[in-house]
Amino acid sequence: MVHANIIYSNREIQEILRNKIKEGTLYLMYDDIFFEEINKNENISREFYLISRKITNPINVIKHISFKLKDDYTSKEIYELVELLRRRTTILLTLFNTKEKECDLLFISNEYDLELEHYINNILEIEDI
Repeated sequence: MVHANIIYSNREIQEILRNKIKEGTLYLMYDDIFFEEINKNENISREFYLISRKITNPINVIKHISFKLKDDYTSKEIYELVELLRRRTTILLTLFNTKEKECDLLFISNEYDLELEHYINNILEIEDI
């Protein structure tokens, strides 16, 4: 199941990052072409805020989508998913926890939000087959 939320403040972003960033989690920042692994006590908040300030403006709304995967996916497969989603929106940050099989996206909201959620739900339904 996909959980989507609008982010109303920097405090919410900090809470998401604090709760989701664990040692071993992979992250993909904005237009990076490869995932990096989070090391012990690493904090990517500053890097995230620098990128989001460059890209967003005061009228942009940032959304958070979180979903759990049932199957094992490689970082390459998740990257390919992100590349497909990038065609419709600007994804600021992707977090992929391989141990918990959880993926989180922070992205700039636009008219394609429902399409993104629908696409991710389709992938999760395919897993059930």
